[in-house]
Amino acid sequence: MYILTREGDAQEKALVLAAYHKDTPLPPGHQFIEFENYEQPPIPETRFGKEPVLYANLVTKELFYEYIDRSLTQDEELQQLKERQALMYQALDDLLLGGNQ
Repeated sequence: MYILTREGDAQEKALVLAAYHKDTPLPPGHQFIEFENYEQPPIPETRFGKEPVLYANLVTKELFYEYIDRSLTQDEELQQLKERQALMYQALDDLLLGGNQ
């Protein structure tokens, strides 16, 4: 059995802070949720500009992710600028040359 520590007093959903084996002492002030068949959390999706945050459904004992906005990395910003530039070049070509004739 594993114990997932959580934050807050919500009745249906809780932010998962950490996972511990049942024999591990919990840090002071952490609340816990018992999961009998917990092996590892689900694999998060990769979403551009989003960060996965692991939650537990306290009613069904299922784990799930919610995705929050995050700052883009320099590589992501560069990729986004290149895509926008290519789109602008295509629009300019379409305007000046009448599109793909």
